Amino acid sequence: MKTWQFGFMTLELILVAYLDLKNKKISNLWSVFNLGIALILWPLGMLGVWDFEVLIFPVAFVVIGFFLFQWKIMGAGDSKFLATLFLCLPLSLHLILFERLLTATMMVGFILLMTRIFRDPVRFKSYFLSRHWSGIRDMIRSRFSYAPVMLLAWLLLGATLWF
Repeated sequence: MKTWQFGFMTLELILVAYLDLKNKKISNLWSVFNLGIALILWPLGMLGVWDFEVLIFPVAFVVIGFFLFQWKIMGAGDSKFLATLFLCLPLSLHLILFERLLTATMMVGFILLMTRIFRDPVRFKSYFLSRHWSGIRDMIRSRFSYAPVMLLAWLLLGATLWF
């Protein structure tokens, strides 16, 4: 991946993360935009040689994202944007970005979990000792904007590629 491509996608992810934090929604226009970029870059050979393997992660994100959306875990825009983001990457970076995405998700999830527990430790302790699992679940449950997590994963990818 060239530096200008990384920079361009970084700017896009910063904007999408800001809008996701502000509106709690990722517009379908961003997915269409990414799809357009992919349809321009792949034929020009800027992302390597086209292969059907390129579709593994995007299709998986759409399929799994559908179920996560049904269970109210992830927004539909998040999974569509993530799928099209992977279409804008060379195949050689798919697994690396996926690993960084898992890392960023666990980091942010852990921080959110700890802040919720430490916000009211007495209540958490009483729920835990009384085995009131639904109370714990309700206490730590949160919906958060996922685009900033994608941005963090992207920056971790950049750190991997250039440092």
